[in-house]
Amino acid sequence: MTIYPGGGSRLGLGLWNHVAATMIVEISMYMIAVYLYGNATRARDRIGSYAFFLYAALLLVLLIGRPL
Repeated sequence: MTIYPGGGSRLGLGLWNHVAATMIVEISMYMIAVYLYGNATRARDRIGSYAFFLYAALLLVLLIGRPL
């Protein structure tokens, strides 16, 4: 990934060349974010707990289901 248009040097891990590595990194980042958010907030009622779980699961399915 170049830093500026027309730049010669490339920086980054080059994950766009490896689908499996990209998915591992993205899913790991997503799971960490869900964990941190889940520990930082509390639902007001049982419906809020279920809604958060279902929403997180739906986003995970969408993340896994889309090929790069």
